[in-house]
Amino acid sequence: MQLGSTFPGLSDLAFGFRPIVIGYLHLVLLGVITLFLLGYMFAQKYFIGNKTAMAGAFVFSGAVIFNEMLLMIQGVAAITYTAIPFINELLLGAAILLFAGALLMVFAKGNMVKIKWLFLPEKISQTTINLIRII
Repeated sequence: MQLGSTFPGLSDLAFGFRPIVIGYLHLVLLGVITLFLLGYMFAQKYFIGNKTAMAGAFVFSGAVIFNEMLLMIQGVAAITYTAIPFINELLLGAAILLFAGALLMVFAKGNMVKIKWLFLPEKISQTTINLIRII
């Protein structure tokens, strides 16, 4: 999009239609960077592969794909000035799914912290306990 904006015709197309810009930003930030970070966290064992974390990751990834499809449809329709019925409600549904997937992963991480508490040694300093609470 940035390379294409050097041509005046494509620049008007890219920056003249707000859904195109929003779709591009979502594709880069949500579709590429967020999914990479999510995959990296699973690879680094930030989330131990429990069912809640995996379900959250699948819901979140599916919602990202659903959101990108809706934004692509909205962007292409904006070029031809075609109104898509209920697109805002569908985008709201995609946002709710994104939030639900992220919330499932947070709950999974919270459960892992509770599991860590079960395996703490009996004699432990207060500083270590405070550090674990922060994590």
